[in-house]
Amino acid sequence: MIQAKKVPENYKRHNRDIMPIDWNYVKVEDVMKIKNNYRIPISESERKKIQGEYPYYGPTKIQDYIDRYTLEGEHVLIGEDGDHFLKYRDKEMTLLVSGKFNVNNHAHILQGTSKCYTKWFYYSFQHKNILASITRQGVGRYKLTKEALKKIEFSLPNINEQEKIIKIFEFWDKSLELQEKLLQEKQKQKKGLMERLLTGKVRINGFNNKWNEITLNKVLVEKGEKTKINNQHPMLTSSRQGLFLQSEYFGKQVASQDNIGYKVIKKYEFTYRAMSDDGKFIFNQLTDYDIGIVSPAYSVFKVRDNSDDIFIKEILNSDVFKKHLAKKVQGGTRLTLKFKSLEKIKLKLPDKEEQVEIAKVLKTSNHEIKLLQKEINLLKEQKKGLMQLLLTGIVRVKYD
Repeated sequence: MIQAKKVPENYKRHNRDIMPIDWNYVKVEDVMKIKNNYRIPISESERKKIQGEYPYYGPTKIQDYIDRYTLEGEHVLIGEDGDHFLKYRDKEMTLLVSGKFNVNNHAHILQGTSKCYTKWFYYSFQHKNILASITRQGVGRYKLTKEALKKIEFSLPNINEQEKIIKIFEFWDKSLELQEKLLQEKQKQKKGLMERLLTGKVRINGFNNKWNEITLNKVLVEKGEKTKINNQHPMLTSSRQGLFLQSEYFGKQVASQDNIGYKVIKKYEFTYRAMSDDGKFIFNQLTDYDIGIVSPAYSVFKVRDNSDDIFIKEILNSDVFKKHLAKKVQGGTRLTLKFKSLEKIKLKLPDKEEQVEIAKVLKTSNHEIKLLQKEINLLKEQKKGLMQLLLTGIVRVKYD
C-alpha cells in the first residue's frame, strides 16, 4: 500500500512520506548536537610536524595521524562540500567515527542526544537524498551549509525502537566486515602466490626446465588497426576495474562524437591507458565482446602464439612487473608508458606449457576472489534494501 502511495492503518502521511503513526518527523537541530566548533583545519605541511597516534579525518576517511585530539566518543561525519551528494544511492554520505580523533573543516560533526542515537542518524543519512538542501558553488561544486543541515527533516521512532533497529544493522555490518577481511586475506594469499609462481621460486610439479630471459617484443605485438567510419564498433573504456562499455561505465558515451581513427581491439587482445597520474598501469584483456574501439590514447596489443595470454596478463599486472615498469615510464606530473618502451622490458619466463599450468592455479584463485566479492556486493544490496524497510517503518520490529 505504501509503494502505491496509500496510507495503511496505523500509518500517517507527512508531506510526501508515509510513516508509522507513532513516529515523529524531526529537524536535525532538534535531536542532534552539531559540533563544528571542534573542527581544526591543519595543512599537510603542519601535520608532518605533529605526527602521532590520533586520526585526522576528512569527510570520508582518515587523512593523517597527529599527536593531539579535539574529540572523543562516538560521532558521525557528513561532508560539507563536493559532488558526492549527487551519488547518494551508491556512495555513503556519512562516516561513523569513535575513540579520540580530529576532524578537518570539510565535514560536519554530529553527535546523538537522548532523543536520537548517533548511529540512527548515521544509518538514516547514509544513502539519504538531501539534494534539496545543498547549494551550488560552481561547476561540479556543491555545499551543505550548517544552517541547511540543521533544517533537514527525517523520520524518528522512539529510542527503544531505534536501539533495536541499530542492533540489526550492526549484525549486518559485522557480517560484511568479516567477509571483507576474508576477501583481503584471499587477495593477500594470491599476491604471495603470484610472487612465488611468477618468479619461479615455486615450480609446478613436473616442470624443471630453466626459465629464459626474453624481451617482451618476442611475446607481445602491437596492433594498429583504426576505425574508418564513425561508431564502427562499441566504444570501450579501460579502467582499473576492467574493460567496460563506455556507456555502461559512465552512464553515457563521453568520448568525442567523431570516433573515426580510434583504435580497434578484438577479442582476447589487450589494451591499457598509456597515461597515468600515479604511475599505475592496468593491462586489460577484451573477453566479453568480439570487437570494440578505444581512444587513440590507448595502446592495443596481443600475445604471440609462443606464450599463454592469461599467464602474460597476470605477469603484466603483478607487483613483480611494476618494478620493471618504473624504469620505463616518462614524463612529470602525468606519466606515460609507450608501447615501444613496454616491449623493450626483459623478463625471465618459462616455456608455454608451464605458463599454462601456472595460469590455471592463478585462475582458480581469481575465481575464489570474484565469488567472494560477488557475495559481499550481494550482502550490501540486501542490507540497503533492509535499511529502506526499517528506516521508513514499512517493516516494524518488536522491542521492550
